[in-house]
Amino acid sequence: MLDKVVIANRGEIALRYDAGQGSFSAWYFEHRFPINPQRYSDIIKTVPESYLLGDRALYLASFNKVREAISLDGIMPDDGARTALKALASFEPSVRPEKVDLAKTYTNEFARRAKDKFKA
Repeated sequence: MLDKVVIANRGEIALRYDAGQGSFSAWYFEHRFPINPQRYSDIIKTVPESYLLGDRALYLASFNKVREAISLDGIMPDDGARTALKALASFEPSVRPEKVDLAKTYTNEFARRAKDKFKA
């Protein structure tokens, strides 16, 4: 049996957030291991310092706000891709929304198939 540190260092364990259940789980391939912290800030404490950009409180506040925006079934609203493109273009001058054909860049097809397959 492999040592848990070796498995973790290989990146075989993934931490995932399930917006529908509002919970975290550790995944080792198809095996799910629920994580039940007293507070989600306990998980955030393990985030590498370099990810926090010097402000742990802001990172935690941002994480809590992002949780509100997660689609429970993975389906993006009709105007979602356009909104994301507009947001990206607002801070990245090289992005030219008029040059992007959103119908060729994003559809909900994958999310719909997954939803059907897993009866989500």
